[in-house]
Amino acid sequence: MDMTTGILRAVNTILEETGYTQAQLAKEMGMDRQSLNAILRGRVKPGRKALELMSEFLSRHTADSPRNMAETYATVPVQRIVGSMGGGSLVTENGVESRVAFQAGWLREHGGPQNMICCYARGDSMFPTIPDRAMVLVDKERNECVHNKIFLVRHEGAIFIKRLFRDAGRIFLISDLDDSRVEIRPEEDFEVIGRVLWYGKELD
Repeated sequence: MDMTTGILRAVNTILEETGYTQAQLAKEMGMDRQSLNAILRGRVKPGRKALELMSEFLSRHTADSPRNMAETYATVPVQRIVGSMGGGSLVTENGVESRVAFQAGWLREHGGPQNMICCYARGDSMFPTIPDRAMVLVDKERNECVHNKIFLVRHEGAIFIKRLFRDAGRIFLISDLDDSRVEIRPEEDFEVIGRVLWYGKELD
């Protein structure tokens, strides 16, 4: 079961068990009840904003569910930073924009939610692996450079999402789109923030 399906099932369960209505949730989300009903029944795929709002709903209402949905789902903060898949983005803020719900068991299998963040990716240099405007999940605990894995990194004050290559003690930032590479020199400012584990994207 993918994350979107899990979120929809959790929302439906809370609505059924707590008596909270679709009309109330739709009003919170700024949409009409018919549109929300189509999403919850699986007839329409929810966009990124709708998923964020439903995740916030879960974080507020899991304690109200007799089945204690908090044991099933955990939320991860969405940071106000952008991982560039191009020329690099400067960090202007580092606050929490919202939270996104994931299956708690899946998060535990991948290290646990306590050291994870989400942020948005911009650019096309990691296409087709990660598309432009995707939301990515990053495990900050995994901040060691591992060959041929994708990471959120800081290089010379800018934030990037790139594949890391190690070759004879040297580290390279690799773009999947054209296999271009930039070598990280010892004197340069460089930090591995965390490993990218997942992405999700609203369809155009």
